[in-house]
Parts: sequence; structure tokens; C-alpha cells
Amino acid sequence: MKETMIKLISLLVVFSRVSSAEICDSPLSILIPDSQWSASSTINHTLFGAYHGRMNNSPDTVGWCSSTAKEEKAFIEVDLGRNMLVSALSTVGVLVKNDSTGNSTFMYVSQYFLAYKRDGDLKWRRYHRNDVSVTLIKINDSRVHKHHLLTPRIARRVRLVLDQGIGDRWCLKMEIHGCSWTRHDGLVSYRISQGNIRQNLPGWNSLRDNGYDGTRLAFGKKIGVLYRGLGQLTDGVIGRNADWNDTGNPIWIDWIGWQDSKTSDPTVTFEFSSLRKFSSIRFHVLNLPSHHEKMLFSKVVLSFSRDGEYFAWKTIYEPSMAKRSILRNKAVWIEVNLDGNIGKHVTCEFVYYGWWVLISEVEFKSEVSIDHIPETEQNIVPVITPTANTVDNGINTTDKTVVEESSFDEPSDDSRDTVLIGCMAAAGVIGVLLLCVLAVLMWRRRSRRTRAAEQDLNSRAIRIINPGKKNSLNRRNDPGAQEIRFERLKMLGKGMDEDEDDEVEEMDLMMEKCNLNNARLLMGDQDTSRNLRPQSREISLEEEKAEVLAEMRKVSESSDE
Repeated sequence: MKETMIKLISLLVVFSRVSSAEICDSPLSILIPDSQWSASSTINHTLFGAYHGRMNNSPDTVGWCSSTAKEEKAFIEVDLGRNMLVSALSTVGVLVKNDSTGNSTFMYVSQYFLAYKRDGDLKWRRYHRNDVSVTLIKINDSRVHKHHLLTPRIARRVRLVLDQGIGDRWCLKMEIHGCSWTRHDGLVSYRISQGNIRQNLPGWNSLRDNGYDGTRLAFGKKIGVLYRGLGQLTDGVIGRNADWNDTGNPIWIDWIGWQDSKTSDPTVTFEFSSLRKFSSIRFHVLNLPSHHEKMLFSKVVLSFSRDGEYFAWKTIYEPSMAKRSILRNKAVWIEVNLDGNIGKHVTCEFVYYGWWVLISEVEFKSEVSIDHIPETEQNIVPVITPTANTVDNGINTTDKTVVEESSFDEPSDDSRDTVLIGCMAAAGVIGVLLLCVLAVLMWRRRSRRTRAAEQDLNSRAIRIINPGKKNSLNRRNDPGAQEIRFERLKMLGKGMDEDEDDEVEEMDLMMEKCNLNNARLLMGDQDTSRNLRPQSREISLEEEKAEVLAEMRKVSESSDE
């Protein structure tokens, strides 16, 4: 009994949705070229190729069949050419002749699931009727079986993945039912606060987005946010009016609702594939002020962004009290003029007027934009524009629309280029400064080494001895002592030659060599040095320093070369 009731409720849902979107049920595969059909495999491309899987007036012996018996994860796929609304699928078996026995038997798929892609998708999306599992579509016989989807899906590539079948191989013919997807050109996805559930009421007490095919973010037992997908707000199905307490009526599945006590700020953000210029937006809403404040929203704030982070150009729409009274107890369209605002992301923030906000569909009127927001219009004071006209079910009314600028303006491309050039110039200046600091450090190091050599020279008493003059200060006229000093100076000279890198030691070596030359001269003329008292001349300290420094510079220059 329970299963029978469930089937009856499902049939009611199907029939109600078919009647509400009966124009979106056309066969789509008739106009699809053969080249846009594909399959995991085929037993014979000429007789059972993928394009033979098109359901038309062909005989039962024509269809698609896989190459192997019950191939794992076998599929048949159709490329519709562009994003379309898919509302139903039909399948039928194929009459296949057995070559060995000569008999013909029907082979058909008894269970499969639907996978699909839209333009820009990298992964396949799977059709499901709930928030958890993939829905398996079951077939009881080889006759034509049409399965209506719970909610239409937006798809370009449609794939039937086969799970069970009757016969030696996977064989079938199929048809895709749907229609064109309009008024949403360029729409990629929308992010939405998940709808709420009416408590303590049987039947269709859920006002959630049951057709959403993106990612669900769950916070504990609550499903908070849906993103990277599309659902009932863009599926082309328009909700109808019904008694709020009639939860057994399946038309409530077409509505998404938020309650003020559960969702404080219901928000929807739409993402498009490129920058677009928006003329208007339409919301299909339900206004039931007599049913526990199930009323039209107090206002909606619309903001636009190029990158999804910085939103500006806000438009605030507030329905007038006259409009609320006229639209009492009706499901109507509310249109808002967007004055050609430009953006890639559009956010709609709804503010409660009663206890609930109910929406079934959102439509845009836009075109691809090549213009940019002028820099002179950024960071200006909010401006109030003239009133905007709206049209709802043939009723022309005037409501106040406020257009204002957000302080979080998005930086323009020119400002980004200026910042980049400034960063590069700063990096160049920093590099030059580092090179200058390095050169100064090297110069200071060399100066310290030179000053150390001069200080060492000043700390020594230097005397230049001339043995050929009178009054000489030489006290070492003893030949034996001079011979010993000569040998010691030769050894000292050899030792000093091994370390010419140190400038102070080079200066000492130079002085010792000078004394060595004097000693050699003294040894060559010992008789003269014994009989004659040579004249001597004392050299002042400043002259001695000047001569030694000159000699030291020569030695340093020769070592650098």
C-alpha cells in the first residue's frame, strides 16, 4: 500500500511538471548529426553504430549495441551542440538476430543513470532526485519507456551510463526531450542559500532547491550553501499559486523559500562566463499576505562585480505598497531595471517583509559587454536616480529605485599596470643602492689596510745610513758583525719573499733590503771604511715617511699588476 501511494505521488509530480512546462518536451535528437553521437564501443559500426541509437521510425532491428557482452560502464552519448533544457529521456529495446540459431530476441537496458556536462565543465554531473545518491532509472520491458526528470537539467552533452540489461549485449534506442535554454545567455552557475523546510506538515513540506547540481556545503545537519551549479531558479519551470496549507499539492516543488527565523539573509550570486551589460532582471515570486505573512520581499539589493570579490554599482529595488495590494495572493513576475550595469557576477540580497520569501525563477536580459567602467566614476558619492518603471502581468507601476556606488570599487586595469611599473622601478632602485653599499664597504676595507700599514711605519724608528759620508751614525763598522748581519738579512729576505700579499710585511722587506745593499757596499770598501770616518746626514722623520710611502706604493702597484 505504501509503495502504491509513493508511485501515485510521483505520477502527480510528473503530470504537474509536464503541464507547467509542456512546451519544453520536444524531441532533440532528430536534428543531431551522426557525428555528434558516440559510445563506449559498438559491435558493428555500420549496423549498430552509436548514431543508430537515435529513436525514430526506423525498424526494431536498427539500434545501438555494445561490442562485448555486458561491457562494464558502457555508455552512449549525444552532443546537443549547445546548452539545452533536458526534461525527459525515452528508451526502447532492439530486436537482434542470433547468427547461430537464426532467432531474433529483444535486448534492452533495464537500469541506467544519467550523466551530463555543460559548456566549460570538466567533470560529469550525475542526475539525482535527492541530496545524496545517484538516481537509477529502471525499465521493466523492451517497449518505449519515457522517464520525466524531477526537475529539468541544463546540459550540452548527455550520456546514458548502463548498469543492467536483458540479453547478451547492451542494446537500445533513445530520445532526449527538452527545449532551448533562453534568457540566461552566458550564465555559468549561481551560489544560493539553501531553502528551508516547513515543519510539522505532511507531504511537500520542503522548499529547497531540489534540482541543484553543484556542490552542497553542509553545516552539521543543515545544508547551508549551494555553489558551482544550476538548479530550479534557472530551469524554466514557473511556480503556480496554491493554498499554503495544501502541502499535498506537488506544485510546491517548484518553489524555493526562506524563513526569517532560519535564514537571516537569503542571497543568490549569479556568475557569467564573461562581462555582460545588464538591462533588467525578473523574479517570479509568490505573494500570500493572508497566509501567515508569506509575502513579497521588502526590498532586493543588487550589486555587480568583475571578479567576484569587489562588488559595486548597487541597485536597490523596493516594491511600493500599491503594488503589494494589487499583487495580493498571486504568483507574479517582478521586473527591475538595471540601467546597463556591467559585471560578471550579480548578487541579489533579499530583505524580508513578512515571515517568508518565495521565488521560483530568475531571468536576465543582457548582452556581452566590451566597455569598461570609467575611472572618474569610482569612489564617488552615492547618487539617487530617477524612478524606474516596472511591468508585472500587464500592470505598469512606478517604484523608487536607488542606484549607489559601493566604496569597494574594483581597481582598473590601468591602475594595476601603474602599480606593477612602480614595483619594478622600486626594485631597480634597491638593486642600485645595494651595489653602491657594496662598493663603499670594499673601499673602506682597502682604506683600513692602508692606514694600518702607515701606523705600523710610524711606530718604528727609521734611519738611513750612508757609510761614504762623514759624521755617519753607523756604529757597526766591525767586519765580523757586518758579515753576520749580511747572512741574517739574506735569510730574512728569502722569508719575506714568501708572503708578498701583506702590505706591511712588504714594507719591512724593502727596508731590510736597503740595509743589505748598504752592508754590501761597506764590505767592498772595508779599508776605506776603517781609515776614513764617513760623513753622515740625519734625515728628518717627515722625509723618511715620504720616501718609504713612495716605495710602498710602487711595490703595491707592481703586486696589483
